[in-house]
Order: sequence, then structure tokens, then C-alpha cells
Amino acid sequence: MLLRSRDTLQRVLALDVLVSIVVALLTILSYLRDVSYYVDGALALGLLSFVATLVAVRHVLRGEGR
Repeated sequence: MLLRSRDTLQRVLALDVLVSIVVALLTILSYLRDVSYYVDGALALGLLSFVATLVAVRHVLRGEGR
């Protein structure tokens, strides 16, 4: 769905869902292995995804994304 979608907002949503899954997996892995640096990676990935979503929405609102 991520690569086949023609609408930019659907691509952003699909990418956000994938990032959410990876963040959840990193958090679970951190709990199971009892290390904290997986949580640091999950937080960094979540922040990067949030910023990328904001940039994509501004891109679409300016009319350049369709």
C-alpha cells in the first residue's frame, strides 16, 4: 500500500503505521532484553516520524503533494 498509493496522505499514513509497529517492537525488545538503548532508538524514531509527518502535511497543504 505504501508504494502503490497515489495520494500523498495515504503514503504518510502507511509510513506512520509502519513506524508505530517498529516502535512497539523496539519497546518490547527493550523489555525482554532488559536494556534501555532500544527505547532510546524508539523515541528517536518516533520523533523523526512526527517531524516527517508535519513536513509532509505542510507539503500537501501548499498544494505540491497532489
